[in-house]
Amino acid sequence: MEKVHPTDSNIVFVGGTNLYRSTDAFATQAGQESWVAGYSPLNDISLYTDQHPDQHALVFYPSNPNRALSGNDGGVFITEDITATNEEIEPVEWDSLNNGYLTTQPYHVAFNPEGTDDNLVAGFQDNGTWFTNSSDPTAAWVEDFGGDGAYSAITDNGRTRYVSSQRGNIFRFNFDENGGFESFTVVRPEGPGNRDFSFVNPFILDPINDNIMYMPIQGRIWRNRNLDEIPLFLRGRASENWTNIASSQTPDNSTITSLGISKYPVANRLYYGTNSGMVLRMDNANIDNQEIVDITTGKGLPNGFVNDINVDLSNADRVIITLPNYGIPSLFFTNDGGETWTDISGNLEENRDGTGNGPSVRSTAFFGPEGRNRWSRSQKIYEATSTGLFVTSYLNGQNTVWRKENNRIGTAVTDEVVTRNDGLVAVAAHGNGLFSARFPVTGEFPDASLSTNFLLDDIELPANSEDTVIDVTDLFVHSNNEAIAIELTNSNPELVTATLVENTLRLSYAQDSMGSASIALIATAGNEQVSEGFTVTIAELPIYAQSNAAISNVPSQNFTDFNGIAQSADDFVVPEGNSWNINRLVAFGIGSSDFYNNATVVVYNDNDGVPGEEIYNSGELVPVSDVADANLNIELPEALSLESGNYWVSVYANLAFNGG
Repeated sequence: MEKVHPTDSNIVFVGGTNLYRSTDAFATQAGQESWVAGYSPLNDISLYTDQHPDQHALVFYPSNPNRALSGNDGGVFITEDITATNEEIEPVEWDSLNNGYLTTQPYHVAFNPEGTDDNLVAGFQDNGTWFTNSSDPTAAWVEDFGGDGAYSAITDNGRTRYVSSQRGNIFRFNFDENGGFESFTVVRPEGPGNRDFSFVNPFILDPINDNIMYMPIQGRIWRNRNLDEIPLFLRGRASENWTNIASSQTPDNSTITSLGISKYPVANRLYYGTNSGMVLRMDNANIDNQEIVDITTGKGLPNGFVNDINVDLSNADRVIITLPNYGIPSLFFTNDGGETWTDISGNLEENRDGTGNGPSVRSTAFFGPEGRNRWSRSQKIYEATSTGLFVTSYLNGQNTVWRKENNRIGTAVTDEVVTRNDGLVAVAAHGNGLFSARFPVTGEFPDASLSTNFLLDDIELPANSEDTVIDVTDLFVHSNNEAIAIELTNSNPELVTATLVENTLRLSYAQDSMGSASIALIATAGNEQVSEGFTVTIAELPIYAQSNAAISNVPSQNFTDFNGIAQSADDFVVPEGNSWNINRLVAFGIGSSDFYNNATVVVYNDNDGVPGEEIYNSGELVPVSDVADANLNIELPEALSLESGNYWVSVYANLAFNGG
């Protein structure tokens, strides 16, 4: 943005993230004194008083050219003198005009799925994440988190809130029963770099176990099976319980853009969509190495961006996917888990093939449980579109009739609609804030009778270990004491032999073999299904493992293009009376590079708490790990022998600063 003062052509304004002013048409270089809005001129990420970053408009009053309005990502602000100067860090004084004027652009809204309260938490474009526990439209909200607010969630009867900002930056906040803040921790997994995450990166919690989180990173699903075990007050990246599920990789390497997960009668079924229009399904997604099924390719669906996946919480087979693109049909429905699909765009489209002036459809939400038959009108479906909120009570293929909701939302762009069993409906209107209301629900949601009673831990053992015996008594329970059938699956029977006799699971291991196997126990009773499992890893166990993974990151790199080393090191101890022969090591890192070449391992003696004399230098070694893996797995050319004592180890990548 560029603006010239109406009465003085030498006073020129340039707006971007901040607003800058020159009094000589930028004939001389602008300094800190030219910074008049946006972030603070201190350049410390704080805000300029009564201002906000990302400048979009500057308007001068015709009656007084020095009086001006600033429009930015924070709303509208006014100054009585845009030419003002003073000796303070902020030369121009601004006042906010956001007195009931809504400009917020929510990406996502969430509530406590098991509650009946009015608590909402939402992420707003460049305006952080905010929380309210009131339905009063004039009540003040509380800011939970900064940055570009993204996806969020409420759990534990309102005592836990997950909030996030751009590039998958997820935090967990814990509160006491009165809403007082207790603790925080970082949830974002270590390993992926900032650019591996989407700008607004989705995540989803399992509706039957909110300690399980699924998070897409590029074309794969990452899963955390027990969020409670992430240490409190962590400030770096979380390593506890995160798994990069290799089997979830999208077949066409497209980026995962949306998630949906089932609750009843089949639990733990994950649906996920991509930016290429593909939708995949993974049953028993809470267990490693599960097969994925492409449920859309070759079934007549168009290529497009899958923006939303809406799973009916009363029937895991009923799913609606949303394609927000123009020129193609917007909505498709399946009632058989993706075996077949039906276009339900109906009267939203000007033409049956999706062309014409139909709105962009962003998301849908089932309201109420599934009806008793296909003609039932007890269940409604809401949909958020670029022209407001619509609803239908009868899905009838391309003849489906969507009716505009007559409410205060009007024709605002609505990005998301979510519903709850008690009749709460919440809508995120991009540019017009948040809306919520309650409506009567017809029918009762089915209650699950079959459930998992506890989790099974992963197992890591050295080769040639003795058999492992696990008692799985009451692993699965049925509230009506009906018979439960359990199917046992094993992803690698050549490595591990798994047998289940009554309540005893026995694992036997192939001699002189290493690898991993995922063991799944899938329980069914009537039409209900739940699953639990674990992964067995048979490996050469390390002689030393970092017990507390890095909570911050420091560059450790040999910049080969200008022969400079930014080196970091970590200390370790070989216990008294021991000697180590080190053949291989794994160095944890953040991010990856397509231009990666090799790394160097250096070991030093300890010198009173700092690295001393260099006693080993490996030279340049190519790791055995994949180039895309942030963690470097390095085999040494020959074993490094160390006697008892204190040492330091440094691992640095040999990588140019300008890899391109």
